[in-house]
Amino acid sequence: MNQPINIYSALNEAGLLQQSKELPFNDNTIIMKDYVFKDSLLFLSQGIAKIEIKRNQAWEFETLVANDTILGLEHCFLPHKYADKMEYRMTSLTKGTAFIIPKQQLMSYLYAHPLVFHQLIEDLTIRYKFLTFNQQEKKAPLKQRIIDLLMEFVILTHQEEEGEYLKIPFFTEEFITTSLKCSTHHIKHILASLTEQRIICITDNQELIIHYPHLKKFSSIV
Repeated sequence: MNQPINIYSALNEAGLLQQSKELPFNDNTIIMKDYVFKDSLLFLSQGIAKIEIKRNQAWEFETLVANDTILGLEHCFLPHKYADKMEYRMTSLTKGTAFIIPKQQLMSYLYAHPLVFHQLIEDLTIRYKFLTFNQQEKKAPLKQRIIDLLMEFVILTHQEEEGEYLKIPFFTEEFITTSLKCSTHHIKHILASLTEQRIICITDNQELIIHYPHLKKFSSIV
């Protein structure tokens, strides 16, 4: 099995980051509103962030992203008539760095380096597979769906190899209610149960701490 490519190193060695605008950010900060640009794309090189979509004049949680992610890459392959009309924003959960990369230079590089391109498409596919999985498993017990969603968060934030205890800062129940389309009342009960089982802990400052070995034992997606 091939080792994952470090996208930051690949883009840096190609000189693409030197041609890009660097955006350092603090935690709990709106990094970018509407990350789909006409002439550039947003590369998250370091940190964890949440993507939100504007629905009914309110921002709604969509997914988590982390280092080595290029936002909006999927829109480079859509005909204009199928272009996404939704409003997006990305808000940081940790400190980190992003780059606004010229789209044409990036696409030229990716076409010339298929292994890098393949990994980015694979990461994008995983994100969409999780969204599909969450809809397909609607009839599964809610507790199992929440466990699997928490495992998705671990994978999407690239923390599988980070140790026994993993963290999702600024966690709210909305991460679960919008992802699984379920009520807050039921979620509170299940999160309390997972806390009693020592699978998770939610601190006073809204940090979700996950005991990864326990979570992995009960998840159906690994």
